Amino acid sequence: MIGQIFFPTVIFVCAGMFGIHATSFPIMELQEGFGPGLFPKLIAVAVMVLCAFEIAREIMVARRQKKVEMNWGITRDEAINCALLIIAVVTALLAMPYVGFVVAGSALVMLLSIIMGLRPLWKGLLTSVIITTSLYWIFSEGFGIIFSF
Repeated sequence: MIGQIFFPTVIFVCAGMFGIHATSFPIMELQEGFGPGLFPKLIAVAVMVLCAFEIAREIMVARRQKKVEMNWGITRDEAINCALLIIAVVTALLAMPYVGFVVAGSALVMLLSIIMGLRPLWKGLLTSVIITTSLYWIFSEGFGIIFSF
């Protein structure tokens, strides 16, 4: 049970770090009042909310079971996935000033889909491309903001 709560907790903490780092992005003087840090903050909040729901769901399932076997150990695969997750988020944060949010974000989505076990790999690539294209289209067509590549 602890392993099922541990991984969403690590994702929750990493998303919080991602959102806190996004507050240091430069502020653009736009009439709408948002800048390059808005979207990473929104993603961080969405991921944190989803992780909180997952943690609460796991706790509720454990309480409903009559005989709960407490497994306090974390498997080797869970530890490797958590380490990869932390490395991926930190690398994306460090790469954003150089390659931009679109490239770093899509690479992060691709890597996280691999870590989470999305198979075949083309689905992760397709998801990453769809998210990147959607973000570009929303901001360039919807808000009139052009991303620099």
